[in-house]
Amino acid sequence: MGVALVAAVVILGGWLSSPGTVGPDRNLIVAVQQWRSTALDVAALVLRYGLSIPVATGGLLLVGIWLWAHDRHLRRAVVFVALVVPGWLVTGVVKAVVERPRPVGLSTYGQLEELGPHSFPSAHAAIGAGAACAVVVVFCWHRSTTVRVLGAAGGLFLAVVAGWSRVYLGVHHPGDVLGSVLLTAGMNLICWPVLARWPDPRTA
Repeated sequence: MGVALVAAVVILGGWLSSPGTVGPDRNLIVAVQQWRSTALDVAALVLRYGLSIPVATGGLLLVGIWLWAHDRHLRRAVVFVALVVPGWLVTGVVKAVVERPRPVGLSTYGQLEELGPHSFPSAHAAIGAGAACAVVVVFCWHRSTTVRVLGAAGGLFLAVVAGWSRVYLGVHHPGDVLGSVLLTAGMNLICWPVLARWPDPRTA
């Protein structure tokens, strides 16, 4: 299932790279940017830098260390890291295969000058989606139903706002964000059978 989903993402990227699909994606970017405000600008830029590779890597390591120190059990820490990293790493490969150009003339802060030329899929959105999956899974191990529900809601919120920020800043098409979410899901499905072999920390 995971392999099929990853293959479907590559096919989706090739289809989105065709000229006829640029218009609808571009229109969605413009529609999102019509709601611009100072508060949303700040939020989008915070997410941009917060999900950048150096900051995300440091944050991932800190969360992993904290989970290990809290549980005295490696599973939760390893699972958290393992659900964030695969989708993020594979985005670089898919970008090179698909080679979809970034949106032209829609970047609100000139990020296109500092980013690579390929748009599909979004690495930032993949990090957000992977972190969302990790948060949901890690919180699902908690004994409290309230904590599990809050974790699921928090994970979903993180995935949505991460993808929204890339479209809002005009550096990615909405289709790029969709591709990132599906790619992350596919990679996590591939990795999960290995991770699931570890005992539940609540019963170990």
